[in-house]
Amino acid sequence: GYIKDFAHIIGENTTVSEEEIFAYWNDEDVIRSYMKEYPFLTEEIFDPDVRYYLEGYLFPDTYDFYLNDDPVNVLEKFLSNFSNRVDENLLAQITDSGYTLHEILNVASMIEAEAANDGERGDVASVIYNRLKYWDNPLLGMDSTVFYAAEQEGVTFSLEIDSPYNTYMYAGLPKGPICNPGLNSIKAAINPNQTGYYYFATAKDGLNRFFSSEDPFIAFINSDEYVGN
Repeated sequence: GYIKDFAHIIGENTTVSEEEIFAYWNDEDVIRSYMKEYPFLTEEIFDPDVRYYLEGYLFPDTYDFYLNDDPVNVLEKFLSNFSNRVDENLLAQITDSGYTLHEILNVASMIEAEAANDGERGDVASVIYNRLKYWDNPLLGMDSTVFYAAEQEGVTFSLEIDSPYNTYMYAGLPKGPICNPGLNSIKAAINPNQTGYYYFATAKDGLNRFFSSEDPFIAFINSDEYVGN
């Protein structure tokens, strides 16, 4: 889910307001105060184009909060759980991958948004990396990043949204994660399937179909099987 969704749920179930929680989570001074205790928080999250600093770092899980909890304790629980889940073994694998944790969470967030189930995560990851590494087109072209941009801007989905999160308009990865990915998406981002896939699209059964070249992909999205038809 989005960081805003988490703040909303907590705000509905505690006496702490959604606005108070959200403001605390998006306070640079607050986050910097946690960086020594949680070194996975790095300067990358303070890129001026990052919309919400902690997007991607609030691990989705079951949490117990007190009715009269406060923003400090709420954030501590999220960051502590992230530290436990994304453990030293995973961090070592990320180091070996050549990507930073922030980049891996960025990829994992797109996997979380695009994959229909756990079985697809490795293939979605392969499409993302194949496009980044081998595609002639510098634009990653992921619809999920445009949906994120539209949600943040409060506008209707359009490939013309001028946002650093619009991967149809700006090259490479979006500036930051577009949601808070779970462990399976993070693992898929670290260890993607090795495929020749560059395209995928959703069928009417809710599952994605993967393609290695453009012609069969175009044929699919023009067919009755494509969810958009």
